[in-house]
Amino acid sequence: MTYIAWPAEVNKIVMATNYKKTVQSNVIKSSIEAGPVVYRRRASRMPVRHTIRLRLDRVTPIGAGAGTATELDIFESFVINTLYSGTLGTYFPVPPYAEESAGVKVRFITDNEPYTIADYVGNYAYVQFTLEEILV
Repeated sequence: MTYIAWPAEVNKIVMATNYKKTVQSNVIKSSIEAGPVVYRRRASRMPVRHTIRLRLDRVTPIGAGAGTATELDIFESFVINTLYSGTLGTYFPVPPYAEESAGVKVRFITDNEPYTIADYVGNYAYVQFTLEEILV
């Protein structure tokens, strides 16, 4: 599988107030004819999902030339065009990893859309999406 680096121009600092980590169940419950229910482990490791919210600039920075893309433009182009609507994998520094690290291999969870723009406040757009760690 191809993994594409997260664009350097796009913020990678996760907003802590909206961050959520979900670990999927790794237990299978089996009933048998006689005796107690049997529980067993499904796999050695299950994927972890991270709900992320980023604050991205939606206006061109002062001093930038005309036609300069905003953080939001770069993010949308990256997800839709480069990652083919989030189907390809990328590297993202999900917590507790430092923002400066290369990150872990993840993919977008695209049930209906790969991301949503949750809110516009001033010059910023708040983008929310869910990533799933790719197990190797």
